[in-house]
Amino acid sequence: MHKAVHAVRGELNEEALGQLIRVVDDETNSVGAIAEALGSVHWTTGDRSHSTQVSLTPGNGKTVIQVVERIFSPDYGACLNSYRLRES
Repeated sequence: MHKAVHAVRGELNEEALGQLIRVVDDETNSVGAIAEALGSVHWTTGDRSHSTQVSLTPGNGKTVIQVVERIFSPDYGACLNSYRLRES
């Protein structure tokens, strides 16, 4: 599993969150499923070999961006690797 979490100053509004999701669609060459829950926007895509999830959570004067990518091992059905970025 690869995980990156980064906080940026300021709470992104709905328009900015939508623009960021469009960038994710473009950069990954995937159209993900979008859901909103508890003030967060979640974008998810994947297949049998991997999955990618992006969560955008504005609040408390910042917006937290979290990206989780899981690459499944054909031998073990498990995820490989792990890392986390510091919040700033």
